[in-house]
Amino acid sequence: AIYSFVLDFGQDPQQSCHPQVNTLQDETNILGVSCQASGLKGLNNSSSVTDVVPVKVTRIQVYELDANRMPIQIFQVTGDFDNGHPITFLSIVNQPNLDSDKLPRGLEATLVGINAAGEPVETHWQILFTNQCGSSSFPVLNVGDQIGFFQIVMASLSPLYCPGVLPTPLPT
Repeated sequence: AIYSFVLDFGQDPQQSCHPQVNTLQDETNILGVSCQASGLKGLNNSSSVTDVVPVKVTRIQVYELDANRMPIQIFQVTGDFDNGHPITFLSIVNQPNLDSDKLPRGLEATLVGINAAGEPVETHWQILFTNQCGSSSFPVLNVGDQIGFFQIVMASLSPLYCPGVLPTPLPT
């Protein structure tokens, strides 16, 4: 699988991070979703940040998780990323001959940045999969899905570990 996201700071974090109001279109193969947007704690271990919407992201981490929610693959970039910045993540399922304990059971992401007042903010989300194969269960994430400040703009699948799934062609 290949996932392409864009940063979308126009989303209300109370909506895109609220557990009952996510914008995942189809939750057939989703076991659970969590999302939190907050100010980062300072030296006194407290945060009074009320505006958790970033104007710039400085660190992006995406993890693929195993069945025990432990990272099996980590993707991290640092820099100055503005609204609309694209991120492409290549799943570990593209590797042949993976052991069954290395098949992803979820995705997790953390975005660290600053808000309009220059205060540090963080968004953290996690999506856990059921890992059930079948054409009605895939794709798990769809173009247009949004969680936190990530919007999915492309999701390409491979039937390598789920033979009942037809491959999703890459856009041309």
